[in-house]
Amino acid sequence: NFSISKTRFSEETINLVKETIKKYNIKPKFFHSDHGVEYANYKFANFLKQNNIQQSMSPKGNALANRPIEYFYAVFQRELINIEGQNFENVSVSYQKISEFIDWYNYERPQSCLSYKTPSYYMR
Repeated sequence: NFSISKTRFSEETINLVKETIKKYNIKPKFFHSDHGVEYANYKFANFLKQNNIQQSMSPKGNALANRPIEYFYAVFQRELINIEGQNFENVSVSYQKISEFIDWYNYERPQSCLSYKTPSYYMR
């Protein structure tokens, strides 16, 4: 689940987490992130606490602590943005291309770190 926004307000992030929980019918125990402003604030921390979700944040300045998502963003940059970036005419087209990329990444692209299985294989 993802959204596109020009801002990084906690309300948008809270709504996205709520939508994701509902869409996938999950109840996460942890929410791990970096120290982005949308995560490192009272509103978001309070939302997690009210929902019995423990907040976990990587150490500041340590990208290796978020290795899986950093890897995803590197692939995203290399295999979508660098190739298709100039073709993102508007938000609707951008959303469609990003959605297709995420589906491809999760369901079709084998990962060497996952014994050449897809991420969706490990979600089963």
